[in-house]
Amino acid sequence: MINYKVMYFGKQGRLLSQRQVPCDGHWEACEWAWKHKPSRADDFHIEEADLDHDPEAQLRKEDEAISAAFHIL
Repeated sequence: MINYKVMYFGKQGRLLSQRQVPCDGHWEACEWAWKHKPSRADDFHIEEADLDHDPEAQLRKEDEAISAAFHIL
């Protein structure tokens, strides 16, 4: 699970509230945001909140695993 920061905005883009929610992906976080949207909110924004989440490092790790598997074959 990844923590997502959900920010709700009102008139003229003013920040109304923000929360962190653990979700399996961006679309699940969007569903959560729609279900919990305050009545005064006009829009919301979602971004990953994990400071230690590094997609490039994850890709490098996966590439190393694939290379090791091919080396065995």
